[in-house]
Amino acid sequence: MKKIKVFFISCALAAGIGTSAFADGNVADQQQSGNDHDAYIEQTGAENQAYQNQNGEFNTATIYQIGNKNSGRQEQYGYGNDALVDQSGTGGTAYQAQDGELNIATAYQGGENNYAEQYQEETAQNAYIEQSDANNAAYQTQYGDTNSASITQAGQFNKAEQLQDGTNNSAAIDQTGSSSHDNLAGQWQAGEANTGYISQQGAENSAYQYQEGTGNTADIRQNGTANQAGDYFFAVAPGQEQYGTNNSAKIRQSGTGNSAYQYQDGDANYSDIKQRGTHDGLAAGGDFGAESYQYGSLNEAYIVQNDVNNYSNVMQDGSANYSSQTQSGSMNVSTVSQTGNGNAATSVQN
Repeated sequence: MKKIKVFFISCALAAGIGTSAFADGNVADQQQSGNDHDAYIEQTGAENQAYQNQNGEFNTATIYQIGNKNSGRQEQYGYGNDALVDQSGTGGTAYQAQDGELNIATAYQGGENNYAEQYQEETAQNAYIEQSDANNAAYQTQYGDTNSASITQAGQFNKAEQLQDGTNNSAAIDQTGSSSHDNLAGQWQAGEANTGYISQQGAENSAYQYQEGTGNTADIRQNGTANQAGDYFFAVAPGQEQYGTNNSAKIRQSGTGNSAYQYQDGDANYSDIKQRGTHDGLAAGGDFGAESYQYGSLNEAYIVQNDVNNYSNVMQDGSANYSSQTQSGSMNVSTVSQTGNGNAATSVQN
């Protein structure tokens, strides 16, 4: 069993939320201990702070902030809790921590330079972060079973990272918008029956997925130019990395100068890469157009590239493996290496 690798850029939250007010702002502090509590805070203006702490069962905490440089922090311990942070403006910060069962945490942030972090532990929890504009960062961490995490970011220079450890987890990152570019998305999942999905639109975006366990599914979709599945921001070669059995990996890229990397180690894995456009990786030693690595048995790998200057490389080690490569255009290079029994390789280049 390989230890899950975490590449969180920063999880340091400005935690200076107390009871002392700013010169032009308000501070609200609420603490509850017991059962069936409800807490509500609404702030309008600049440089406001809000803090909520709940310990018990069936608690609900809500923070509404409108203005600039707002900070919201919520902590819940128990089960059946609900937490909401809604911030509009610039410089907002949101932190949500839940420990228990059946918890839901939601964070809305409008403007630029926002930070949101969500932490959930135990079962049947849900986490959602929505950020608009540019220079935002979102982090989600979940431990337990039947968790789901979702991050939506619009704009440029945004960062989104998700970590899940348990069973039946689901993670989704959506980075789109008319000015979407230079965004980063990363997913780390350990356990069984996990699902990961990353969608990026625009130019020079980077996505990475890591899964360890059984029955996992990873999907990366990028639309634009000069996007990469892995490598650029994370300094790791594979855009998709899976260890275990019954795994599935897909990468879709449209545009020019895109790169894709896949690595699978286990049984009954499936790998699929499709790229549309003109890719810069022309030969071995240059930038990669598409690569797929598989070690185990009953693996399948498909690579389809269109137009010119594409490079694809598939390496399979085991038995009953199947590889198919299709490239259209000129100056394409295709390499397939198979070791084992019952392997089949098909390559079509025009």
